[in-house]
Amino acid sequence: MIWIEPEAKQKTSLDVLTNRHPTSTATHSEVIQMGEYMQIRGLLKEGEEYAGLILGKDEPDYHLVLLPGEAADVSWPSAADWAAARQGALPTRRELALLFANARDGFERNWYWSSEPHATRAQLVWGQNFASGIQTIYGRPYRGHARAVRRIDSV
Repeated sequence: MIWIEPEAKQKTSLDVLTNRHPTSTATHSEVIQMGEYMQIRGLLKEGEEYAGLILGKDEPDYHLVLLPGEAADVSWPSAADWAAARQGALPTRRELALLFANARDGFERNWYWSSEPHATRAQLVWGQNFASGIQTIYGRPYRGHARAVRRIDSV
């Protein structure tokens, strides 16, 4: 007996975006998300990288874009100024976690500043280690790395 495999369905961008098996059926919501994803991809400027969707807690969902370039050996105030000069901002802790998950290859295996000071110790600021994945706090004068992001509202 000879078994002939049915033709395999190719994975689409929607399958990759939603981490779905290629033979499953997309929901209406997923089709809308894919359309929005393609619109966002069209808004990227040269050198920018789409990092993913941040689901809002107390605010609306938004898309995160990683800007090109990196600052090294900078204090937190200098890192924030560097990001602003690129029409961006330092990422939040949640955004750094998303960047670690989705764009880790675009980072050196170093420690990167977030935009978030510690809640009870104003002299300390959160950051993300892109070698281990942990988040920890350092003093504002500490010399770390920085990347800038921009945010695009979800429709």
